[in-house]
Amino acid sequence: MDSSPVKFITAIRTAIRGKNSPIVNGLLWHLGSPIILLLIFLLFFPTRSNFEFSADEGINLMKAMLIERGYKMYDQIWSDQPPLFSFLLAGLMRVFGYKVGVTRTFVLILSAILLWANIQFLRMNWGNKQAVFGAIFLFLLPTYISLSVSTMLGLPSITFATLSILSLAAWHKKRRYTWLILSAAALGISILIKLFTGFLAPIIVLGILIGEYTRTNDGRNWIKILTPVFLWGAVFSILSIGIGFLLVGPQNVLQLIETHLLASDVVSFDEWYFTIHRYTRYLRPLLFLAIVGTVITIRKRNWTSLYPFFWMVIAYLLLLNHTPVWWHHQLLISVPATILAGITVGEIAPTVPKLIEWGQFKDTRGLIQLAGLIGLFFFVFSVRVPGGLENFNPLPSLTTTGLNLGMEREKILANMIRRAPETNWVVTDLPMYAFRARLSVPPNLAVFSQKRFLTGNLTEQEVIDTIQEYQPEQILLGRQTYPLIEEYLENGYYQYFVTGDEETRLYFRNDL
Repeated sequence: MDSSPVKFITAIRTAIRGKNSPIVNGLLWHLGSPIILLLIFLLFFPTRSNFEFSADEGINLMKAMLIERGYKMYDQIWSDQPPLFSFLLAGLMRVFGYKVGVTRTFVLILSAILLWANIQFLRMNWGNKQAVFGAIFLFLLPTYISLSVSTMLGLPSITFATLSILSLAAWHKKRRYTWLILSAAALGISILIKLFTGFLAPIIVLGILIGEYTRTNDGRNWIKILTPVFLWGAVFSILSIGIGFLLVGPQNVLQLIETHLLASDVVSFDEWYFTIHRYTRYLRPLLFLAIVGTVITIRKRNWTSLYPFFWMVIAYLLLLNHTPVWWHHQLLISVPATILAGITVGEIAPTVPKLIEWGQFKDTRGLIQLAGLIGLFFFVFSVRVPGGLENFNPLPSLTTTGLNLGMEREKILANMIRRAPETNWVVTDLPMYAFRARLSVPPNLAVFSQKRFLTGNLTEQEVIDTIQEYQPEQILLGRQTYPLIEEYLENGYYQYFVTGDEETRLYFRNDL
């Protein structure tokens, strides 16, 4: 008699071949991949022992905590990002408390939805084999694993952008306006989380317009051609612009874009380290497979699958001369590339045995298959593509032995927590420490980021003015040096602890 794991694997293989009943197939394809992803991360990835994956985690958590404590976004809490993600995190905190693990699990659920949307798009337009390979490529993206459990904006925004493309594909196939409305709503939500997916709106509008024009075969029936575009645009505008203005306020719109525009002029950001070339140099085999997938798409006239292609290409062109580029920006290019790469491998997989015959390469189809096989070969043997896999535990575990901070920084956190009962405010450029100690930072310093500081949007004098106003009991500095601030602290504060490398400095007020 077969063991349970063997039965499970057999069921998956049967589902890929489509031999199960429709109900069983539906359950396996719709619930299987998200559940498997959640179990893999919860059991094998050391999420709970990681203090922070990025300083942005602390910033996002601090903004949400301040919202939960009654402070208003933009009027009191300075932020250069849309508000939806912060409001969602604040809601989670009202229910579950100030727990990093809860917010990371929330992002992990969104990551599982992204995987599901990737699979369903390929199943709808191509088949089960393509869906399996697309899912594998997504999981092996260099930044996907860490971003799946990071309380950051990029992956959640891209999840809803992918849901928008999936719903759009369903509308092209089923012609129900419900799918069109869902597509517009999903992209609107995506932009309310992070603005960087906004470029998809004109791509979608143009795709709907071209699709309707070619479908009607009557260029004079403009009402019929334009109705879907107007419907999609109306729903999208109400969500992204209408609700966005209500949540942000017209007077605060400049706060969302000013720092990002100024960052391009910062000399220290104008380096190779902050360019898209750095983050895509290990993705070249995947991008090559994506190009082959695009050729296959055009040859088979599967026009809906060109949405991921234009998503990938336009994102790359927009980021080509832009600085700074951060690690989550890579997903704008790599996520749609996984869909196209899945098409390539799914199409060539059944014909691999025949490719050993030289005669198979004589026609165009054979050459495309050969190109796909070469791309797959380089992908498999690309050392850096499956980045993050080394972080997984070999054995399942639901417990943790503590935070991997290092002895010195653990002492800093312990001392901040010890003094928390007598502390009202903390000024810090490392807000994760304050959040884990359940301490608030002044709302105007919730985003004490490198970008904000280097663009001059936040100055040392403003930080000093805030210290004078709020009289924080604790001050923690660690991301860079602040000569004016540290000179000011010599009068009213004493340096309680400093790490051996002198990067992280903890100060207490003299009367504490």
